Amino acid sequence: MTVDIRAIVRNASYLAIAPVISMALTFVSSIIIIRSISVTEYGVFAFIVAYCTTLTALTSFRTSEAVSRYVVCDTNQPQNLSPSVISFSIFIQLITRCSSYLAIFIVTPIIIQAELFNPDDRIAHLAPLLGISLLLEFFEPVWNGVATVQKRFAAISLVSLCRDVSRFIVILYLWLTNDITLHNIIFAYIYASAITFILNIFMLASPLKSTAVYVACNWSAFRRNLKYQLSPMWRFMRHGYFANIASTSIKHGDILILSAFRTADDVGIYRLAKSLATLLQSLVTSLSKVIFPEFITQVKSSKLTQIHTFTNLLTKRIGVILSGVFFLAIIAAKPLIPLIYGQDYNDSFPIFVVLVVGTAVTAILFWVHPLALSLERTDLILKINILNVICFYTIGLSLTDIYGAYAIAGALSFSWAFGYLFLYNCLRHQLKSLSRAN
Repeated sequence: MTVDIRAIVRNASYLAIAPVISMALTFVSSIIIIRSISVTEYGVFAFIVAYCTTLTALTSFRTSEAVSRYVVCDTNQPQNLSPSVISFSIFIQLITRCSSYLAIFIVTPIIIQAELFNPDDRIAHLAPLLGISLLLEFFEPVWNGVATVQKRFAAISLVSLCRDVSRFIVILYLWLTNDITLHNIIFAYIYASAITFILNIFMLASPLKSTAVYVACNWSAFRRNLKYQLSPMWRFMRHGYFANIASTSIKHGDILILSAFRTADDVGIYRLAKSLATLLQSLVTSLSKVIFPEFITQVKSSKLTQIHTFTNLLTKRIGVILSGVFFLAIIAAKPLIPLIYGQDYNDSFPIFVVLVVGTAVTAILFWVHPLALSLERTDLILKINILNVICFYTIGLSLTDIYGAYAIAGALSFSWAFGYLFLYNCLRHQLKSLSRAN
């Protein structure tokens, strides 16, 4: 069996529909929001998102990837463990999201009282509101994992698109009624998450029903599976947990560090630059989701030579295309940022250029993370993430006070590029050695 490039492209095209439309909706939404609130308010909003997401990550596991990994493996076992995998994943998601929401309630008053991160008093009630949005998304990783295994990529695309369209409709309505405030923007996020929650429940109806029947009728076997047979999955998730903390502390730590040293205006300008850079990164998100189950199948079939050949070809071809895309984006950004978002955001352009360097590397090497997970190299991902965290915070904490957003942008861009290149090099050597062994 070889990697079916046509199938990957076809499935990716389903998933690409949502990102392309979402990119357009996010772009328009960001223009509406930025044009309707001040730079300072946009900085406060950026801090709240980074703060709540970071607290959520402290209690989050890579549930979606674990479900995809071990439900696929179960199909080759004489005993189907899928109900155990799904029920265990739902339980973990529910507990961790409730814990993170409780953490937001506890930590927020402490931050305000201690005056950490130059806090705005509005986060006292805005952060718990945004926490509701994150809480409602606890089903989504399980749904994504199950749908990926079933290769229901059109359904994944539909759920994602419904969330973004719902949020856009609310923001558009607020703009038309001249009622855009930080509170209402967060309510738009809550509304979109509620729509996603309902769709996830609907899409998971059949697996949830079979899981409930399995647990009710096979309680002893279920407990046995949790204790013994699911231990590899738990080990996978445990490594993923620490890796997730490390990666999220980099992904959102930049906003927190910048908030500690600079004003909300600087945070708002930086947030725009980062949003534009990550928007470009989302161009290959669909490919990453599609290629993961393909890698798992190839690894289980010991087709490592094919994977090595395929990834080399993929890197060369997509590298040429994306290099041109990112170069054109840099040229277009200079006149378009002040034209679209206003003169107050002029300083976002050089920050955007710095971030694009790291973003380009992660986009071209989008496949290294799914491959590492399919090879169960969560230990390697964790080690690289820890090393990345040390580099990121060393640069960020030592230079941000002097150079502001440029320093934190450089730290983030370096961390992105270094992490993916390091992982790429390690996997390339592993594939070569395993191919020779086979």
